[in-house]
Amino acid sequence: MALKAFPPGSFDKARDRWHAIAECVDGRSLKECVGRFKVLSEYVKSSSSPTTIAPPPYPVAVVKSDIPKIIGLAAARRLLHVPDSPHIPPGKVPAAASSAPSSSMLETQTDDNDSNSEREDEARDARLVPASLRVKLDLEVDPKAIHLHLNGLFLHQVDTLQLYEIKCAFQCAQCPLAFDAVLSLTKHSIRQWCRRCSVLQTVDVRPVLMHAGNQMAMNLHLINCTLVDVMPPSVFLAVCSSCAEVLTRDI
Repeated sequence: MALKAFPPGSFDKARDRWHAIAECVDGRSLKECVGRFKVLSEYVKSSSSPTTIAPPPYPVAVVKSDIPKIIGLAAARRLLHVPDSPHIPPGKVPAAASSAPSSSMLETQTDDNDSNSEREDEARDARLVPASLRVKLDLEVDPKAIHLHLNGLFLHQVDTLQLYEIKCAFQCAQCPLAFDAVLSLTKHSIRQWCRRCSVLQTVDVRPVLMHAGNQMAMNLHLINCTLVDVMPPSVFLAVCSSCAEVLTRDI
């Protein structure tokens, strides 16, 4: 019982473990407990071999049913948390141990969970790009630019709104040739030559942070072209007021 209460590895030093075992055995010293353990070990080994060895010359020590009041603090803590385990015959594995998942199975399950979470994140944030790659926001209205307003904008559970992608129709200022362009936070500027009159056309978008007190979406700078139409849907970045998560929304 004392050996079960203090299994190998329960103490940092083997001597401390045997001191705790000796305290649980009445009238036996540390050396006597160690000697009996060696004799019993030899007896168990010899009983499994063809040659037989006589049993030990003296009886095995009996452990008291009640734990002595004077006992080491570390040993007492071990006794409080180590239950009596049933005897398991050699060569047999407990059912709980045999049914427990192996380390390879746990690693496989962990890898599957990680891959599933990564796929969910990719599907949820497929259109998002890092903030370091986005064009900087304009903090104020540029009086020289063309302004896009969302009249009657109502935000529910949304703190801020930011233009993420917009598709516009433009017309050359020197000829009637028109063209379409998709502008976004990562591609906010276009420079091209008109296919008809060969004039250089420039389009530059600067998003403005939108909120309950501001309905203007962007400052638009044009050279040698004019804005004809805005084609829906336009994509915006919305910041949730409850969890501050950034989501993409089409308007």
